[in-house]
Amino acid sequence: AGLNVDAGLHDLLSDDPEFAAAARESGVAIRDVRRGPPRKELHGFTGNPSSMRGLAELCGLSPNTISLIERGISSPNVSSLHRLAGALDVHITAF
Repeated sequence: AGLNVDAGLHDLLSDDPEFAAAARESGVAIRDVRRGPPRKELHGFTGNPSSMRGLAELCGLSPNTISLIERGISSPNVSSLHRLAGALDVHITAF
């Protein structure tokens, strides 16, 4: 076949039984670019206050902001997500 599909849709094509079956039958790979890495590959933040201060320094956010994000009280904007991902050395989809 020599053809693969990179799908950026909100619905994951590889989860659709018809698309998945057609891809298997045709020897085509579907790569859903919106699918994040497997949960076991994600890195977690310990929440340790000294680590929180270190993380805050690394990404240029206040420790209070990090705490609010960690506890789900506040949602980071895209810029903060990129800074956090860079500081934690993870892909932005880890969030």
